[in-house]
Order: sequence, then C-alpha cells, then structure tokens
Amino acid sequence: MSSTYPSSENAFRKRFGDSMATIHSAAVSWKLSGSNWNTKHLEALRVLFDTGKSDPLPPFLTQNYRDRAKDIILKTEFSGRNVFQTWPSAYVETHAHKELRQEGALFGSFFVALADVLSRKRENSESKTVASTRSPRIHRAPDRPDMTTGDGFSSPRRASAGSSQDIQIPSSNSSYHPGNDDHHEPLLIEEQRERRKDETVARMMASQFISAVIDLFTDQCSNDTRIEFSDEPTNFILKSPRFNCTCQDDGSIVRKMKLPETGKWVYDSFKCSLEVKSAFDLEHSSSGKGLVKESVLAQQACELMGSMMLVVDILQEEAKEDALEEMDDLPESRDEDQGALLTSLNLRDTFHTLISVHQTTVSFISCQFETEYLKYIYSESLEHNELDDIPFLFISKTKDYDLAEPKDRLQAAILLVALVLYFQDEDEEVRSEGYRDCKEASDYDME
Repeated sequence: MSSTYPSSENAFRKRFGDSMATIHSAAVSWKLSGSNWNTKHLEALRVLFDTGKSDPLPPFLTQNYRDRAKDIILKTEFSGRNVFQTWPSAYVETHAHKELRQEGALFGSFFVALADVLSRKRENSESKTVASTRSPRIHRAPDRPDMTTGDGFSSPRRASAGSSQDIQIPSSNSSYHPGNDDHHEPLLIEEQRERRKDETVARMMASQFISAVIDLFTDQCSNDTRIEFSDEPTNFILKSPRFNCTCQDDGSIVRKMKLPETGKWVYDSFKCSLEVKSAFDLEHSSSGKGLVKESVLAQQACELMGSMMLVVDILQEEAKEDALEEMDDLPESRDEDQGALLTSLNLRDTFHTLISVHQTTVSFISCQFETEYLKYIYSESLEHNELDDIPFLFISKTKDYDLAEPKDRLQAAILLVALVLYFQDEDEEVRSEGYRDCKEASDYDME
C-alpha cells in the first residue's frame, strides 16, 4: 500500500490541513466511475488506510476463525495436497502446462495460471532491461512536401481549394513524442494492451486459486446453498444525494442457492469482491516491495462503498415491500425511512471485504461502516458546526501474500477459508433469525 497515504487521524489532518474537503465541498465529480477516483475522493470520504494492525481486528481475522481454518486445511485430504504446500516458483516456471496440470491434480489449473503470470512477469522485466539499454527511436515525418502526416478523425480539416489557410503539420516538439516519454503521460495503446494482458492472466490465476480453496477446503454441508467464487463481474451503483456513479470488480465470492423446482444453482447474494491489477504501480519502497498508487486505493474504497450501498439498496427495497403490506406504518418521509434503516444495520450488514491481487500477491482489505459515517455519506448537506464531528472510514489491509511461494500460499488459503467460515456463520445467523421470525408470525396467526 502507499507509504504516504494517512493511516491515522493526526496524519490525515497533517496531510490535508484543517479545512478538509467533504463530499459536499470537494472539487471532484461524484459521477465518475470508480476507476477514475483519486486522492481528492479519498480526502472527501475521510478514508484512513491501516496496515493491518487495526483494533478490533476484522471478524474473520480473529484467532478463532484462523485456528478453525488452519485446522480444516491441515486435515483435508485431496489429490495434489503435497504440491500445493511445497511447489516453489522455480519449479512452476520450469515445467510445461501438461506437467503442472497432471502433477498439480486438483490445483493443476491454478499452477498453470500461476506459470503464465510468472512468465509475463519475467518477460516484462526482460523487456524493461532491453528498453533501458536501447537508444530511443526518433519518429519524424517523411521529408515529402506533398504529404501531410497525422491525418485522422481528430486531425484539423484541410483547407478547401483556394483558401489562404496553410495546412498545419504537427511539430516535432508536440506534447506527445514517442521518443521522449520522460513525463507521466497517458499510456500508449501498446502499453495499455500489455497491461490488459497482465491483468487477464493475473485474474485467471486469482480466480483459480480462490475457487479451488473454497471448493476443496470449506465444509459446506447444506444441500440447498453454497458459497462459491464467480468470474462474473459485479456492477455497483453508488447512488445518494451526492453520489451517482458506478464501479465494477473482477469477480466475487457469492452465495448460490438450488431451485427446488429445477435443481439448478442460481445466484442468491453477494459476499465480497476481487480486484486485480497487473502489478504494483508507480513506486517501490526501500525494502524492494511494491507500493500501491493512491488512485488504486481510491478505486478499492469505491468498491467497498459500492458493496455497502448494495446492502442499503436491498434493505430499502425490502422495507418498501413490508411498508406496502402494512400501510399504517409508512414513514412520514424518505429521510425518516432511511435514517431508521441506517440505525438498524448490524455488524454483518456493515462489514465488507475486498480481495486485492497485484500480479502474484494477494491481500485482504476490510472495513466497517459505522452508522454515523453512513449518515454522512447519505446526507444532502452539512452544517458548518458539524465539520469536526464527521467520522472517518478505517480500511485495514493484511500483509501481501505471494502465491508463488509455498508458505505465503498456505497463509493466504487459511485467511480465505477463515473468511468463508465467517460468511457461513453469518448465513446461519440469518437463517436462525428467519426461523424465529416465521415462528413468531405463526404463533401470532394462531392467536
């Protein structure tokens, strides 16, 4: 994560000053997609990024869940278990797909995808080395007075016949010049394509790892529901008096249910997102570990915000349906309705997690949306005397685990299983509450 972005309230105030921007005053657009959010959005959202030492810990990181997850993994027997815990990156890089798939057994697809990521990583490193030793190519227009270069849909129109206007030829010192890319300019099309390739293979690796771990290591006894990984991206809609934007993840952990009529498995509910980047962008720390751009942190915050707003939207729809059934209990206003809903949210409603992948490394990012913070997000305006009372959003991040290395791979699997165990307990709690509600309703009808 970024070494400069604030992780405490004091650091936040020191970075942004006393007259900090809010969602109502910030000179940014809340209609931009999450991929275009930046540091200004983080400031207005009053986000703090913790280094994983948050107190209290995210629920699934508590010792209870980690111990349960570790016990499950160590006791589970399956084909390919030994290679999952022992194969180093050097072994994966020196074996063909067929060998990896055969010897890797149930984790064969993961190791094939991992080999592709490592191959791309090596190729990128070698190409950068070659590029740094090669003389830059200078692109000049051909020395032909009868030819105009650079014509295209965005080029200035040619002067009509007989016009006194001269045809403009782009100068060699224009703002973009292929041979002089010392400044931070937009990525070339070739670079965008290369980055897209890197993200594609990294997403494939991440999805294979998450799917295999969940399917093999989690004990899901119910015949009607399952927690699984889905490659299908989730489109989040962030809508409030200030927000009107969207963001999209790279896949998600979801809950599926079996339809009793057909026996088919269908999507039931969202659990958490996967966000994949080609590599660590921009900078490196003195230890040689990659650091994440603040724009990436902003995108991650957007997706966490989107998953929270998804819950609010679902609960609002349920509240409307209940209100239509009981017309006497309709709220007097939308604000009254929403205020009551935000106050009624519990821990499982407001805790959200995102799995972050950069090349071969994975980390778990979590946050808890407090009631007062949600009221700030959904507020239409803010009084001047309320500025000092705006809460912060604490987002915590675990360490980075390198899936190319056996020890880190095992630790990442333990945290992933712990997360699924938390989701299972969460679902069980919901079912228990639903049973109590049905029983109370049945007892009421009998009276």
